[in-house]
Amino acid sequence: MSNGLAGEAVRGARDLGIAQVVKFAAYLVGLVVLSRLLTPEAFGVFAVATAFVGLAEYFRDFGLSVAAIRERDLPDTHRDALFWTNTALGVLLAALALILAQPLAWLFDMPALAGVVAALSGVFLINGVGAQYRASLTRERRYRRLAAADAAAAVGGLIAAIAAAVAGAEYWSLVAQALTVALLSTAVLIVSGRWRPRRPVRVSGMGRYYRFGADYAASQLIGYLGNNVDTIALGLWAGPRATGVYSRAFQLSVGTLDQVKAPAVTVALPSLSIVRDDESALMRFLLRGQLLLGYLTVPIAAAMFAGADAGVRLLLGSEWSDAAPIVAILAIAAALQQLATVASWLFVTSGHAARLRNYMIVSSTFKVVGVLIGVSFGAVGVALGYTMAVAIAGPVALIWSTRAAALPPAPLLLQGARLLGTGAVSAAIGLLCATAAAVAEAGAFAEAGAALLGVLGGYAIALAIPAVRDDYRHLVRAVRVALGRK
Repeated sequence: MSNGLAGEAVRGARDLGIAQVVKFAAYLVGLVVLSRLLTPEAFGVFAVATAFVGLAEYFRDFGLSVAAIRERDLPDTHRDALFWTNTALGVLLAALALILAQPLAWLFDMPALAGVVAALSGVFLINGVGAQYRASLTRERRYRRLAAADAAAAVGGLIAAIAAAVAGAEYWSLVAQALTVALLSTAVLIVSGRWRPRRPVRVSGMGRYYRFGADYAASQLIGYLGNNVDTIALGLWAGPRATGVYSRAFQLSVGTLDQVKAPAVTVALPSLSIVRDDESALMRFLLRGQLLLGYLTVPIAAAMFAGADAGVRLLLGSEWSDAAPIVAILAIAAALQQLATVASWLFVTSGHAARLRNYMIVSSTFKVVGVLIGVSFGAVGVALGYTMAVAIAGPVALIWSTRAAALPPAPLLLQGARLLGTGAVSAAIGLLCATAAAVAEAGAFAEAGAALLGVLGGYAIALAIPAVRDDYRHLVRAVRVALGRK
């Protein structure tokens, strides 16, 4: 069964990966075009608003989507009850956002923040309606329908944002993008779901969903606070411009790698839930998952680090030159975070949501301390503090999650160290090549190309290591499965 499931998981990742190419293209076009149409201040206002909107999103979902996904058999009555719970929470949080919009504007001394937060409150209601449709498609492993929803939403949101920005809407163009993405995604999910919730009635046996969801939501909420303390701190102490520069750098580095890994994350939970009682199969899936994540994301992070200066000039423009060192630093954090992702998969699939919550408290404390230490040095200091915290939290996550599931942590730690080591050496070679191109005044395109070639050369040299050759063989096998050739 595990071999068939592995093939299904890889093919599911392939289908989602095709949609992810569309999403990533829309993401990259938006990153480049909107950075030239809008000011850093506009991005700063929106970044602060979305920090709080995203925080409320965890309350809105309450972990119920994941609680539904990890169920092998979900009765229709329970699915209906979860739908109405998510919808009710969406309504309540939309009302709360409207109430808090003006106080937040006063707190951050950003008058524009009130209108942005009020407008984004609609996202809660829209996503609340779509939450269980997405969970249902994920649990049933209907990945092509999920892919269609995500691709349509990404393209539609980009079109809305660019049109509004060209019309001079400033930060309202980013609001238009967020609302359009939510509306289109939910609409496609509802059409694809092929079920309609019945009227709300009292249903027994819901306690386990709410208990698991509460623990999971608490862990994700704490993690979100840790991941957004940098934006909040800069918004309070450095103002909208510094916050905008940092947010663009964060999106270019961490955001890009999150986009790349998204298909693997979507297929992981339903697949791992099936083999969670087979320790050897579970460990094989975790190792293959970490390996795929590593080779999908770490080389990109290495190229970002090596070519940060040229990349910012090419993609964002000269007005954003302050973002280059932040991109380079956060690329390291992004690589570390991707390899630790398997820890959260393991916490969830093994049913240890409470332990995930406890770990998130510790991890977020690291980030809060790091950011608060660095904020006095501006955006670069915040990036350094954030990266140091991630470097400490990653190994802790792998050890904590494997011990909770009674699995040995060494295989994941050693494989992660090998993936990071290969990436670090390749990044160093890429940086040397980019520096040589810069000294020769070859131009931004040549610097970026030199950085990329240097990184690729580093990975080619790593083939001399037997373990790396084994990694490549596993990757080739996964590609063959994804293409339906095995």
